Amino acid sequence: MKREKIFNRNRVHFFAVLLCSMFLFAGCGGNDDGGGSVLMSSVGQSGADIVAHSAQAGGASLAAPNAQQAQDKAAAKNADKNTIFLSKTSDEIMFVSSPAVYDLSQITVTAPNPAGKPIDRTDYPHTEWTLVSGLGTLTGRIYASSAPETAVFRAIYSHGGEVNTADFILRVVGLASISIAKTSDSLSVTAAGPNFYDLAGVEVTANYSNGVSKNVTNDPATLWTLVSGQGVLNGKVYTPASAPSTAVFSAAYSEAGIVKTASFSLAVVDLIPPSVVLSDNHPDAVVQKGDVVVITATFNDNDRIAEAPAPVISIGSVIAGATMTMIDNLHWTYTWNVQPSVYGLQQVSVTAFDASGNRCAPATGKTAYEIKNQDPVKYVYMMQLNGISYTCGVAVDNDGYVYATSQDHSVRKFSPGGVLVKKWGSLGTGNGQFYYPGGIAAGPAGEIYVADEYNSRIQKFDSNGNFILKWGSLGTGAGQFNRQFDVTTDRQGFVYVADRMNNRVQKFDSNGNFIFKFGGYGSGNGQLSQPLGVKVDASGNIFVADSFNQRVQKFDSNGNFLLKWGSYGAVDGKFNLPSSLAIDEAGNVLVVDHYNHRIQKFDSNGNYLTKFGTYGRGDGQLSGPYGIALDASGIVYVSDFYNHRVVKFAPVF
Repeated sequence: MKREKIFNRNRVHFFAVLLCSMFLFAGCGGNDDGGGSVLMSSVGQSGADIVAHSAQAGGASLAAPNAQQAQDKAAAKNADKNTIFLSKTSDEIMFVSSPAVYDLSQITVTAPNPAGKPIDRTDYPHTEWTLVSGLGTLTGRIYASSAPETAVFRAIYSHGGEVNTADFILRVVGLASISIAKTSDSLSVTAAGPNFYDLAGVEVTANYSNGVSKNVTNDPATLWTLVSGQGVLNGKVYTPASAPSTAVFSAAYSEAGIVKTASFSLAVVDLIPPSVVLSDNHPDAVVQKGDVVVITATFNDNDRIAEAPAPVISIGSVIAGATMTMIDNLHWTYTWNVQPSVYGLQQVSVTAFDASGNRCAPATGKTAYEIKNQDPVKYVYMMQLNGISYTCGVAVDNDGYVYATSQDHSVRKFSPGGVLVKKWGSLGTGNGQFYYPGGIAAGPAGEIYVADEYNSRIQKFDSNGNFILKWGSLGTGAGQFNRQFDVTTDRQGFVYVADRMNNRVQKFDSNGNFIFKFGGYGSGNGQLSQPLGVKVDASGNIFVADSFNQRVQKFDSNGNFLLKWGSYGAVDGKFNLPSSLAIDEAGNVLVVDHYNHRIQKFDSNGNYLTKFGTYGRGDGQLSGPYGIALDASGIVYVSDFYNHRVVKFAPVF
C-alpha cells in the first residue's frame, strides 16, 4: 500500500512536468505576441522548481550543465530585450522638387521576442516614428523635407511597459554647387576672325551634397549672363566690343528652387595690328632743302598706341628711326626739317606698337617723297650791274631790289632787272652822307643799314634812301667802332657789325642799342684778326670772315665759339683774305675769297662743296670781290670791286 502511494505521487509529478514542458514549448514557439513572454515568465518558475526538484531526486549530474545553458540564454535575452533593428533600402533622397518626400513605411522594424527570435514589428500598432531633428514635417510615416538636410528619426516599439528604440538618419541630398571646366579662357581677336566666344564649349557640372555630380551644360536650367565686359552676349555667344579687355560671365543652374552660380573670366586678346595713314602739310610730294614738313601718322586700332617705345619714322636713308611726338593716342607727328645728304625718291615707314604688342601694318597715304637737289652743281653768269665805283658792299631786299655801296661815297639801288632806280649819299659826315661806305644790309622790314666805315658809324635808311637814324663813333668802347667794314641783320631784325680794327663783332637792336660783343685780337678759337664780314643763319648761328687769320669761324647766338675752317692758300677750302659771307636757305655758306678772285661754297660745318669765279674782266670773271648777297631764289650777287660792278650768277641744279 505504501509503495502504491509513492508510485501514484511520482506519476502525478511526471505528468505535471510533462504538461509544463508542453506549455513551455508552446509559449516559446507557438505564440508571437507578448503572451509568450508572459507565459514564459509564469511557467518558467515552476519548471525551475521542477528542474531543481529533479536534481534533488538524484539527477544532479545532469542538472549543472543544463542550468548553465539556461543562464546563458537568459543573459542573451536580457541583452536584446530593449533592442530593435531597422532594415532599409535607402537612407537618402534627392531634393529635386519641393518638398522631397520620404516614406518611413519602407523601413522594416524588427524586435526580438523573449526567446530572442527577431519578429517583424513594422506595422505593429505599438511601433511609432518621431522626428528627432530636421527641417521638414513628419505626418504619420511620411516626411516632407523643405530643403537639403540631414534629418534624424526615431523608431519606438513599446509593449508591456518596455520601450525599445532605434534611430534612423536620412540625408536629403540637394544641389551644393556648380563648377566650370573650359578648354580656353582667352579669345584672340584677329583680322581673320571669327572674333567671338561660344560659351557652349564651357562645361557646367552640378555638384550635390552627397558627392555625386552631373553634367548640366545643355540643361535648360543652366543660364549664362554677362557680368562685366564691353561686348554683347547673345544666348551663349559673346562678341567683344573692343580688345584687349576682360569679360566676366556667370553660369547659374537652378534646381528645386536652389540656384548655384559660378563665374568665368575671359581675357580678350588683341592680335590685330594697328593701321596707320600718313599725311602732311606739304602741297605735294616734292621737297627740297629748307622745307619744313610736318608729317602726321593717324592710327586705327582696337587698343591704344604704346608710348614706350614711342612710334618712330624713317624716310629713306635720310631719316632713320626718328621719334614721333604724340598729339593724342592715335595721332602722332614728326617735323621734318629737310636737310638731305641724298636726293631722289625716299620711302616713308613708321614703326609703332599697340598696348598689346602688335606691330603696326605698313603705312598708307603719303608714303614717299621726291627730294629735289637744291645744291647747285655750278653757278653761271647772268648779267652785271654797272655804273658803280669800286663796289664794296651789296644787299638784296625782300622785293628783289639790289643795293650796292660805291667808293664815290654813295649807295646805288637797282631794280630786280638791273635798272638803276635810286642813288643817294655824298662825301661828308652829315646825316645821309658817307666816307667810304663798306658793307650794306637789307633788314627784314625793308630798312637799309650802311657801314659808314671812315665815319665810324652805322646809318639806317628806308628803302628809298631816306635817313632814319645813326649810331656809333670812333673808339673801343661798347657801341664804338674802328673802321667797321660789314653790317648784317638776322630774321628778328637785330644788327651785327664786323668791327674790323677792334677785332670784334658787336650786336645791336634795330635802333642801335648795344646788346653784346665778342671776339678780341688773336688767332685762337673765338679770337679775331681784322674781320671783314659777318652773317647770321636761320638758327641764329653767327659766321665771321676772320680775314687776316684766313679762316671762317662759327659762333652760337650768344657769341660762343663752335667751330672754324680754312687757312691761307689757293686750293679748295683755303683762302686769301676771306672778306664777306652769304648763307642760303639750306644753311650753306658762300665765302668771298678776295685775292683768289672767287666764291667758295661750304656746308654749315665747313665742308667744301663747290666754287665759281676766276680772275679777269670778262663775263663771270672777278677782280678783288668784296661783298656778296643772295635773293629768295638763290641768285648770287657779287660786288666786283676792281671791275666797278655787281655780277649776277644763277644756280644750276
